[in-house]
Amino acid sequence: MTGRPPSEDELAVARNALILSLPRQFETTSQVASKEAERVAYDLPLDWWEQFPARVARVGRDEVVRVAERYLDPAGLVLVAVGEADALRADLLSFGTVAERSAP
Repeated sequence: MTGRPPSEDELAVARNALILSLPRQFETTSQVASKEAERVAYDLPLDWWEQFPARVARVGRDEVVRVAERYLDPAGLVLVAVGEADALRADLLSFGTVAERSAP
């Protein structure tokens, strides 16, 4: 994300995923309690979830790149793929070292 920032379309899809999935996270009393616990644990304001959609809608490409540069270390990322090793190996090698494990 630092080498190729998300396009406006990609950013819109990500925003919509976060905003439009929010109501489903408040469907049960257990989910409401969990979201409230999250708010309290991170010391967020009382209106955090009400303001969340508007905050997400304002996130732009520059902010995404700034946060990615600060928190993502490409050298430390691990990609896990499940499938036929022979079919995946060539594509995965383009990302770097490949370690294979057989299913038990």
